[in-house]
Amino acid sequence: MSHTDQKSVVIVGAGIAGLMAARRLCRAGWRVTVIDKGRGLGGRMANRRMDEARFDHGAQFFTTRDPRFSGYVSKWVANGQATVWYERENSAPDSPPVPHYVGLPAMTAIGKQLAEGLNPVLGRRVTGLASNGESWTVADDTGSTHEGRWVVLTAPVPQALDLIDRNGVELPATDRAQLDVIDYEKCIAVMVGLSGPSGLPEPGLLRPDNPEPLALLADNQRKGVSPVPAVTLHSGPRFADSHFDAPDQEKIAVLLKAAEPFLRSPVAQTQAHRWGFAKPLQAHPEDHYCCPGIRIALAGDGFGGGRVEGAALSGLAAADSLMAHEKTTPQSTHEDPPI
Repeated sequence: MSHTDQKSVVIVGAGIAGLMAARRLCRAGWRVTVIDKGRGLGGRMANRRMDEARFDHGAQFFTTRDPRFSGYVSKWVANGQATVWYERENSAPDSPPVPHYVGLPAMTAIGKQLAEGLNPVLGRRVTGLASNGESWTVADDTGSTHEGRWVVLTAPVPQALDLIDRNGVELPATDRAQLDVIDYEKCIAVMVGLSGPSGLPEPGLLRPDNPEPLALLADNQRKGVSPVPAVTLHSGPRFADSHFDAPDQEKIAVLLKAAEPFLRSPVAQTQAHRWGFAKPLQAHPEDHYCCPGIRIALAGDGFGGGRVEGAALSGLAAADSLMAHEKTTPQSTHEDPPI
């Protein structure tokens, strides 16, 4: 049976938006192909090793507000794939504290759990998009092609639009205008291995009063991610803008200097990582974008408001749109919470 006779989709991006959409569609009987340029899963829910040290160097935690996402998080906690790092006082009167969750043994555990059974294609950069009116052909940088009746782009919106433009895909003008204004701030992450305890106050997370050049320090050992002292530093957006293309040692030196007052032990080793699309500054008014006329959808934190939960719900919303247009009935299973 050809792809045009099936409910099939190619999803570009294996962050939480793409994986949530893929899992939802797969459970509904769709043929799903997930492609990502990276070698790992989870997008900015990322982790890196330096010798014995381990670092969550993207998202440091996630919270829940929506019962749909809470159902997934409860399952991850029950299965040992996530845990509560700390609780923060709720700003709403007479409301319980807000749990802040982390993945176990690292934030990448969430992406790995969602990808089970999906067999994503990793380490492939998508270079081509072509539609014959009935289905899409998606080409990657190895020369391989992947076909589906729909395509869902979950990369940061500027990257998704660049792919669309390079392949001559036209969106309705009013839709395109709303997508064009979505913008992101940058962040520089520095992973710092220490020779002893960090000395950060409980719970091992600190946000300096002045977020420039240093906006956040997080203790990966206290989170339970690293067996040895390991701290992640996140820059402020202004510093990231001005130093994004600077040599790593220059960026590291400035952020380490800013971190000195807060760290108790000497620095043993460092690495830097650049996040070009760390947080949306201007998000889309809807939780996803769908153009049924050409069977293309966009999802991610550029629609969900920048939080892990928002990106996850955006992926689910995109999947639901595809199912609605193809008149698919969602199927409940014991593996995923009901939506």
